[in-house]
Amino acid sequence: INHAKNQSTAKERERRDLRLELAMREKARRTRAMESDRAAEEMTSGIDVFEDSLRRMQDVVDEPVDDALLSKTATDSPHEFLQSLATRVPRGVEMQKESEQYMTKVKERRM
Repeated sequence: INHAKNQSTAKERERRDLRLELAMREKARRTRAMESDRAAEEMTSGIDVFEDSLRRMQDVVDEPVDDALLSKTATDSPHEFLQSLATRVPRGVEMQKESEQYMTKVKERRM
């Protein structure tokens, strides 16, 4: 009788432990699914906001870009491209001076 009772108790304990483990796995699965859904929603809304901002900026600043220009491929080698890029980009000292002048103007406007 004692052995049968012990076996029954052990089986019940194992059932309870398995139910708990299954419930924990299900909770973790649901949490991952909710996080995945939330991330997908954030990505979609972020893309929409980015595209809206891009459209707004293009309307204000730029003319539409010519498709012929977009389809043009460069014939420069990578080295030539980097050299031409270096000549077009302002040096750090110039950028620092420009940013300081801009900040001075902003501070003057605030006063």
